[in-house]
Amino acid sequence: MSKKATWIIPGLLVTLLLGLLWVLPALAAPSSDDNTIVLSGGADDDGLFYSDRTNFNIATATVEDTDLSSQRTGVARIINGGGATTYTLNAAASIIEGEIAQTDTFSSDGNNATQNLILTKLGRDTEGLGVVPSDNDVTLKVAGVEKTPDSVTVVNGAITVVVLSAADNFAAGAGTDNVTVDYEFSEYDTATPANTPLAGAASHTVQFGPG
Repeated sequence: MSKKATWIIPGLLVTLLLGLLWVLPALAAPSSDDNTIVLSGGADDDGLFYSDRTNFNIATATVEDTDLSSQRTGVARIINGGGATTYTLNAAASIIEGEIAQTDTFSSDGNNATQNLILTKLGRDTEGLGVVPSDNDVTLKVAGVEKTPDSVTVVNGAITVVVLSAADNFAAGAGTDNVTVDYEFSEYDTATPANTPLAGAASHTVQFGPG
C-alpha cells in the first residue's frame, strides 16, 4: 500500500507538468504589443520551462509599455521661505522648472475683446529663474508674428491661461489655427503626486547672509 502511494504522488506531479507544457508556450511567446508581459529564455530559448531541467527553472518577465516614463531629473525652487513651514513639490511655494517644450494652437475669434487661450499643460518656469511664471515664460504668436499677451493666469505656480489682447484679436479676425503659444511643462503631476513617484532627491542646502 505504501509503495502504491509513493508512485501516485510523482504521477500527479508529472500530470501537472504535462498540463503546464500546453499553457506556458503560449504565455511565454514573444510579443511586441504594449502592456503585455513577455517571458524569455527557457529550454533551447523556445519558451519552454521545466522545473526538472538544470538552468531552465527561472523565467524572466519583461513588461513592454511605450508610455513608461524614464527616470529623469527635475528642478524645483522654493520661494517665500519665511512664510512656508512645509515644502512639497505640489505646494504653492514650489516653482517647478519646465522640462518639455509644448506648442498649443488656437483660432482667433476676431472679436474686439480679449480671448482666453487655455493651455493643454501647466506652463512652468521656462526661463529657469526660480520665480513665479509670467508672460516672459510663454511665446504668443498670431499668424507667425510674436505678440505680447494681455496677461497670463497663474494658479499654484503654473500658467493655465494666456490672454490674447483685444487689439491683436480684432486685427487677426476670425481665423483657423492662426494663434500659437509656446511654453514648457513638467511631467511631474502636482495634482496627483502619486502618479510621479520620486526616485530620490539631493540633499538640501540653506544659505544665509549676502550672496
